[in-house]
Amino acid sequence: MNPGDLRETISLERDVVTRVNGVEVRVKQVYGTCRAKVDFLSGNELFKANAVNTDVNVRVLVRYRTDVLTAHRVLYDGKSLEIKAVIPVKTPASKRGTTLECKG
Repeated sequence: MNPGDLRETISLERDVVTRVNGVEVRVKQVYGTCRAKVDFLSGNELFKANAVNTDVNVRVLVRYRTDVLTAHRVLYDGKSLEIKAVIPVKTPASKRGTTLECKG
């Protein structure tokens, strides 16, 4: 992993359950901001009922993290990306990273 490739800034977001007046409320909470390499792998536009749905696969490479789960989301450029897989990466030069396979 080349640190010079981490040119984008992303935020990591998770759902947190809090109690308000005895009622459980699920809110989104940003728990981390980091530098990343963001690659858009593919994109499909589906036309159904005069509506355009965009399906995009995105690969996000960050420095090694152990606190990212598939239940979390990546916020990038004003868009929320759903994390489908978290893959730890170890390169021959012992520089570690984490790849996030996302859909948005």
